[in-house]
Amino acid sequence: MILLCADYWTDFKNIGFNILGGVAVIGLERLIFFLRRKYKFYKLKRLFGQDIIKDYKLTYGQFVLSELYDSKGNKQHYPFRKVETNTFHSIIDPVSFSDTKAAKYIASLIAKETGNYAELISDREIGNNIDISFCATGGYSNLKSLEVIKSEKNKFFHFYLPQNGTVGIIDLESGEKTINTNPEYDLGLIIKINNKFFPNRTQICLAGLNIWSTSGTAWYLANRWDKIYKLVKNKEFGIIIKVKKGNDQESELIKIKVNK
Repeated sequence: MILLCADYWTDFKNIGFNILGGVAVIGLERLIFFLRRKYKFYKLKRLFGQDIIKDYKLTYGQFVLSELYDSKGNKQHYPFRKVETNTFHSIIDPVSFSDTKAAKYIASLIAKETGNYAELISDREIGNNIDISFCATGGYSNLKSLEVIKSEKNKFFHFYLPQNGTVGIIDLESGEKTINTNPEYDLGLIIKINNKFFPNRTQICLAGLNIWSTSGTAWYLANRWDKIYKLVKNKEFGIIIKVKKGNDQESELIKIKVNK
């Protein structure tokens, strides 16, 4: 009888130790998961700026539609066609699909990794406000992108747009030109600066020479941001991205400059 009780006690202790061990393993796994997410969040804030957790702006270029006329000289009041329904529509302020698709990539990243939502807003709505952190999509089509590209803080790259010849991207320090000679690809820029007058505001532009380089550049930042972070940490930088036309996912980094 005593031997039987001892066996039960031994089994009970073994079960207890197994339960405690299981709880400890689960607790450790959750702790590791928590620390990994915190570290990921920390890196994201250093790359995009502290405002990514609140009041972050995604800005796109807002256009004004010029008056359109048909071949007979009649004004077209409904120039936009919805292919699926074969209906025609009037839009006063059209936007670029590639620019909004680019903004969607960054919005999805922010929502997934931070649980917060960036405000999608046009460049004309923001106006001259520079006391904000933002990511601007589009090149010359977005006034906020132009602010970043033309800023004296941008010592990295600018678009090279000769009157005659092939367009490309120019290194602002060395003068070296990156020219795209392959018609299957586009070139795009990622430029990050801290505003001169509000150094705590981080301002990024995602700008392409054509539509695919804008959306492909945004895809690269949204999906390869951890790779970029390893190269730049929280510093200002400029990156040239090559994008395969028709597929944002076929994007690759071909040159990077980091502010020391």
